[in-house]
Amino acid sequence: MRFFAALILVPFALFIRPEGFPHDHWFWIATLGSVAINTVTSVLYMHAVQIAPLSLVLPIVTLSPVFMLVTSPLINHEMPSWLGVLGILLTTCGTYALNLHKTSEGVFAPITSLWKEEGTRSMLIVAVLWGVSAPLDKLAIKHADPYWYTAVSHSILAIVLFPFMLRFGQTKLAMSQRGLKYLVPIGLLSAASSLCQFMAFSMILVPYAVGIKRTSVLWGVLFGKLVFKEDKIRARLVAALLMVAGTVVILISAMK
Repeated sequence: MRFFAALILVPFALFIRPEGFPHDHWFWIATLGSVAINTVTSVLYMHAVQIAPLSLVLPIVTLSPVFMLVTSPLINHEMPSWLGVLGILLTTCGTYALNLHKTSEGVFAPITSLWKEEGTRSMLIVAVLWGVSAPLDKLAIKHADPYWYTAVSHSILAIVLFPFMLRFGQTKLAMSQRGLKYLVPIGLLSAASSLCQFMAFSMILVPYAVGIKRTSVLWGVLFGKLVFKEDKIRARLVAALLMVAGTVVILISAMK
């Protein structure tokens, strides 16, 4: 996925900013820090999606803006308004609602149960780590531009993850006509979404941009039902709608 994204992003960056290849040392410090984190999250994210219901694990990533309430002020000196904080906390309530049926086991059971299952535990770790990597992304962009940062970060991630693919992946299947039919479009979509995300980072606060991005969980929950025929979809849809409501509040706060 990273490889096919880089194939598009590097020429695009050269076209948009041919003179803009980053030389600032803070860019490389932030980029290498983010790449180190996203090497781990890339594997954990795909592992969680592979072994657990999509409609259950995908909404957990909406927690990452909550952790950014701590990391973003420390790294980029960005402090959300009280309305932005309210929106972020509302997304947390949606995460609680994912396992609302477990309240009979205790008031904190919907949260603690996330750690007990391998899929949800992996995605929870991803959310925490993204709470650190996203502010590093913003720091790198401040010392270069979103075009080159997207191209460089995807290229390095493709290189770093390549040995893992050779060791653990189904390389022959991935490079077959069937595998490429899926990987190439996914890579192109990844390139487009990452570029949009990092352009947003250059314009608004990181927690706000990530909070808006998390509206995708709603489509992920619906996809889990329509394509993978997952159960308990009603409760998960309610949880996802709570998270989207939090995102609307974040949008309103960003406009003020």
